[in-house]
Amino acid sequence: MVASSNFLLGMGSMDQIPASNTAVFYSLLTTSAFHLRGADEKEIDTEPNLLGRNSRAKAFTYLRKAIRESPSGEHSQTTMSATLSLVTADVMEGSMSEYWIHLSGAREMAGTLPPGRLHTVFTFLTTLSNTTFFDPPRLPWNSSRRTINLYKTLPGTLPVR
Repeated sequence: MVASSNFLLGMGSMDQIPASNTAVFYSLLTTSAFHLRGADEKEIDTEPNLLGRNSRAKAFTYLRKAIRESPSGEHSQTTMSATLSLVTADVMEGSMSEYWIHLSGAREMAGTLPPGRLHTVFTFLTTLSNTTFFDPPRLPWNSSRRTINLYKTLPGTLPVR
């Protein structure tokens, strides 16, 4: 199998590399760039941020190509890997605006793959998604009786005595 990194090192051509492999490569570069940027970086035009956004765009391009070329064929596990890597990239980027789209696509792909590690990773990322509120409702911290009674009506809360 020809790796995407071979192309970067000047060995081989892009025609020899499956689009799914290249999508994984760029999605991992995306995650790495956003990791290098760090959580404290506020400037949008820093080198790691620009590299991350550019790599993500390339990952999307190659992922779309991989899905068109082989929707449930030879490279479906690699395509699923790229999709799941983009979930992680979205978390590392910080906006958390696209992960659910990738999880939805991975859910569709999971049905075409034999059970294995990718299902485990998909289940883990889905569990994190389902149990983490990105924009949780404001909880009342006021100790007034009216507020405590309101708190009792919030879903998933323990009864207040």
